[in-house]
Order: sequence, then structure tokens, then C-alpha cells
Amino acid sequence: MSTTMTVRLDDDVKDRLDVLAEATQRSKSFLAAEDIRAYVENNEWQIGEIRAARLVVKRVLDAVAELQGQPGLGRRGRLPGTRELSLPKPTAACGQTAVPGPAARSA
Repeated sequence: MSTTMTVRLDDDVKDRLDVLAEATQRSKSFLAAEDIRAYVENNEWQIGEIRAARLVVKRVLDAVAELQGQPGLGRRGRLPGTRELSLPKPTAACGQTAVPGPAARSA
């Protein structure tokens, strides 16, 4: 099923679309509909990826907050003064639990 939609174009874009439609032996409506479909699919994909990334960031920030509230939780971090908390795949978080002293800063 399809529906009709009106679109306002600059004159030069309409002229270029006319040339493209003639060169491809397709209607202007077909070309516009195909490009709008591709645009919508691409943006839906991007929005889905952004939402997934936000969930990962939230999990990491929650883990960091948990580490900060419980300095003994997790294992000793690779950096002085840090602890690491393993999260369900695919992320891990590292948070600083104490301000390193001068010796740790120079290490």
C-alpha cells in the first residue's frame, strides 16, 4: 500500500531530479520514494544504535557509582588507587576510589 505526499523542492533540485529520472528511466516519484525509504531505514538504524549505546553508558556509570560507594568492591585496578568491577559482557568499568598520593602519580 502507498500514500500520496506533497514535497516542496528548490527549483534546481527539481530540475536535477528531472534529469536523473530521465537518465534512469524511472519516475520522479519512484526516485523520491526510494531515497526517502533509504533515509528512514538509515536513521532508524542510527537511532537504534544510539539507544543501545546509551544503555551501555548507563550500565557503566551505574557500575562506577557502585564502585565509588563501596571502595572494597571489585578487584584491584590496573592503575594505582583504582578498583575494577566486571560487568556482564561486553563492558567493564573502572573507577577511582581514592586520590593517589605523590608516589602513585609519578608511577
